[in-house]
Amino acid sequence: PEQLLAALVNWIKPGDHLVDSESDLPKIHDDHSELPRSIPGIDRGVGIKQVGGNTSLYTKLLQKFLTDHRNDITVIQQSLDSGDYITGQRLAHTLKGVGGTIGAIDLGKTAEKLEEAFKGESSELVLQALPAFKKAMDIVISSLVNQTTPDSELWEASSAVNFEEQLPVLKQLSNMLAEMDPEAEELANKIYTSLGKTHDLRGLTEKLSEQVSGFEFDEAQETLQELRKTLEIIING
Repeated sequence: PEQLLAALVNWIKPGDHLVDSESDLPKIHDDHSELPRSIPGIDRGVGIKQVGGNTSLYTKLLQKFLTDHRNDITVIQQSLDSGDYITGQRLAHTLKGVGGTIGAIDLGKTAEKLEEAFKGESSELVLQALPAFKKAMDIVISSLVNQTTPDSELWEASSAVNFEEQLPVLKQLSNMLAEMDPEAEELANKIYTSLGKTHDLRGLTEKLSEQVSGFEFDEAQETLQELRKTLEIIING
């Protein structure tokens, strides 16, 4: 964004220009109320900036990181013990990228060094890089496990969720998908946040969110219908 702005300032000549009214401009998601003010091991400002200020998406990324990577230290240790340097390198590479995306700066740096060590297929180099990586990873995982917002657990579904009230929301998303509304992504993320930690709905809400984010609107409609049927079964007992 900074490079784009610098280019615009450089090439657009000063003068009077027609602009849309403020009400027509895209809204920047700058409400940080859903997130803890401090997350040890993670620079929240960097992470939110990476997703263009969309805190709903950022919260989802943090949740997904915890779900997908909380046991990665064990997997990496097993890769070292078995001499499977390819798996170790691949996983370290993934953590380097994802760590940078969510603002886990130290994790990203230590994962990069670990990746290089696995790439060299040297157990000695891996053992040298492993302690710093483990420390950074432990801090991030512990933070995501323990963090709470003032009103509710950040990572657990609220017991106050009214499943019946979610049905009109699913209908709204279906209409938005039919109209190819770009705001559908934000609503799909909200559905994931509301319902995604309910065991029976977790896979469907995650799949739905990914399909909408990838503009796979027809596939998302099918997943949405399946989600609606599952939700109705839960409501009706």
